[in-house]
Amino acid sequence: MEQRDFGIKVRQLREQKGLLLRQIAAALEVDTALVSKIERGERKASKEQIMKIAELLEINPDELLVIWLSFVLLLLRLYGFDLPQGVSLGLRVSELAP
Repeated sequence: MEQRDFGIKVRQLREQKGLLLRQIAAALEVDTALVSKIERGERKASKEQIMKIAELLEINPDELLVIWLSFVLLLLRLYGFDLPQGVSLGLRVSELAP
């Protein structure tokens, strides 16, 4: 799971709802460029932003948080941090080579 996957999901849901980037940006009180970067996977959304996006898209926040947390856990694993007991990404670091 990549940060880009999160952005793709947000874009798909936003477009399905017929919302514009500027509407999401206004609700988040950020510039449209930031929302665009989130959708392209160039910028990570905060948990608070994810919760607000889910509210705007009228979806369960868990749908977006699972993708976001998978990416965060993957980064922790890549940088050598142990995952909490019982947490698995279903991936091996060796599978993530470019």
